[in-house]
Amino acid sequence: MKKINRILFVKSLFITSTGFMVAPFVGSQLTLTNSQDKGTLTNLTDKNAIGINNTHTHTHREREREGGIFDSVDSTNEKYQISPIPSSEEMESDSKWIESIKETQNNNTIKLIFTRNASLVYQQSTLVTNYLLEKNNYQKNEMKNEIAFFIDSDVYKDHDKFDFSKYDELTKNYETSQFLLISNQNNFPDVTKDEDYRIFPSTEMLGTIFEFYKNKYGNDVSFDIWIPDLSLTSVWGKYNGSKEWYDILQHTNHIYITSDGNSQTFKFVESYIKWLNKQSKDIETLNNQTLTKLNSIFDKTNSEASFDAYSKSVLWDFLRTNLFTIFHITRYIDSPYYQTSTERMYPAYSFNYDYYDLSNKLFEEKSTTQKDNYISNYEKFFKVENAQLKDFVYKGFENYDPKKKNIIWMGDSLIREVAHVNSKRAEEIQNTFLGITKKYPVDQYNYFFKHHPYYTTEQQEQMTNFISKKSENIKPIYFNNFPWEMFLSWDKKEQSKNKESNQTYVPFFTATSNNETIPQTQLIGIQYTSTTILSTYLFLKQNYKQTEEQAYKSIDYNNFPVPGTFDIIYRGLPSQVPYSDQIKVNKKRTIDVYNPFLEIGYIKKFHDDQLTTKEFSNINNISSNFYNDVWYMEVWQDPITITFISIVIVITSFACLILFSYSRKQNKINSKK
Repeated sequence: MKKINRILFVKSLFITSTGFMVAPFVGSQLTLTNSQDKGTLTNLTDKNAIGINNTHTHTHREREREGGIFDSVDSTNEKYQISPIPSSEEMESDSKWIESIKETQNNNTIKLIFTRNASLVYQQSTLVTNYLLEKNNYQKNEMKNEIAFFIDSDVYKDHDKFDFSKYDELTKNYETSQFLLISNQNNFPDVTKDEDYRIFPSTEMLGTIFEFYKNKYGNDVSFDIWIPDLSLTSVWGKYNGSKEWYDILQHTNHIYITSDGNSQTFKFVESYIKWLNKQSKDIETLNNQTLTKLNSIFDKTNSEASFDAYSKSVLWDFLRTNLFTIFHITRYIDSPYYQTSTERMYPAYSFNYDYYDLSNKLFEEKSTTQKDNYISNYEKFFKVENAQLKDFVYKGFENYDPKKKNIIWMGDSLIREVAHVNSKRAEEIQNTFLGITKKYPVDQYNYFFKHHPYYTTEQQEQMTNFISKKSENIKPIYFNNFPWEMFLSWDKKEQSKNKESNQTYVPFFTATSNNETIPQTQLIGIQYTSTTILSTYLFLKQNYKQTEEQAYKSIDYNNFPVPGTFDIIYRGLPSQVPYSDQIKVNKKRTIDVYNPFLEIGYIKKFHDDQLTTKEFSNINNISSNFYNDVWYMEVWQDPITITFISIVIVITSFACLILFSYSRKQNKINSKK
């Protein structure tokens, strides 16, 4: 019997649960995902390829020892399968999510849990990790108990965002806990290399991961990988052909792809479709090609041919196999928008971010202690343990009036730093917010600000002051850095507590909260591509059985006018085209984000008449000049551009002086001759 090892895989643009952006949090990674999206995501040489039967709890290696499925390497080999496309009901259900969490816990594998700086990713990763910890029997040197949780180094150092105390304590007691929190390579025991983890691992870190666990468990080392969609594509595109990646892939049992929000349906699937359109139209031929490549990569009788096949393969080659389980906030792969048959798509399933509901589904009814711990540890990680509403607010709670309805500013990841916003962009944002306060008077509504988790608390205050500069008598209420979807779950749970203990908490959302023309709570902003829009809408429909029209009131696109001095995808990128042209670009981006859901009936058609910031200002009688089509003013008012040009001028002037001085000296020398 041939002994076959397996593969491993380890967010921006992109949309997180509070904003659509490129490489959230990490400025240096912005260039990578921004500049490489067109090439990397399309040409990703992602070699994630092997099949796993998701209904089994044994690893590939265990099944290999049992015999039978590893004897052949032809394309009919049972270990490699094309995953069947689930029904729409199966894709919308959280059954696969629950099954996968339990499955990975039972697998005799090391769990590598990679995160990126996106709220939705942190939610999925901690929901999985905390379940594994609750089920851990803490037996030393048992591979199934090993967990490595990877966190961005800057995020780890920022104590305002998350509480890592439990994970830190477990890491200090690694010999017993077998848990490691990794923000730097030197967090691995006896590893001295100093390299931070960012939104995906470097080749050096991949090598460290493999060597550390191989030294401990030998050639039988096996991994289950939990990784965000965009981190996976980044790794595959950046490290195509690397030995470090190949080594890990060969020892991977299964890859679970977590969702970075709308980026999955906007960029991830877009890159897959581009690849798919270049492949055979015949589904049987396509399937055979996929399985043949897989068998070539993992045929251990010919290591040279195996590595060659790996180097020439891409992620998209194998995404349809049962090596992968892919998650998103809801179903989308059967949307007519993608203009391909569903059988040529990859399976994708919904995950459940309602942690109260999930705890009841993951644990038996009698396991009350485990359920309570699971909930408590999850809340503690996001710093809202045993929370009341005031615990979700870090400043301004005295401004909250439960008798008023709520306005929540959401999705402002377009701005990197307030100091770098030029006058045109500032006028657009401030006039838009002024228009909102005229539409919803500040004395009649609570004004909450849920800024993107990219920002520190100090930056959030700067941002709020900047946005509301023209709005008088604003009394801001600052939300903490918790995930918005977590608040939705908590808000629902508090309502049941009201019934049990006669509390006086006034929910933000209920089954009847949107019955009136103006609902109890509305989201507002200028970035309608935020994943929070869709997650809120779906939550209201699924949990409160609100109709489409009712749920839509809380996310009305008329409260998110389209900006014309920003690009609504790429954070910090000033518009380089006239206002009217940028409006067209941004409307197109919004359409691209929502069309997959529009065409399967998830959300009403909205984009044909979405208001622009100019129209919104005019409706609310605000005089503005930011929409004048003088794009070069945008460039010359941009502080970064001005700084860059100033540096160029100084360097050029200095060089000219040197040349002038040199020329004079040469002239003197020549004259003496």
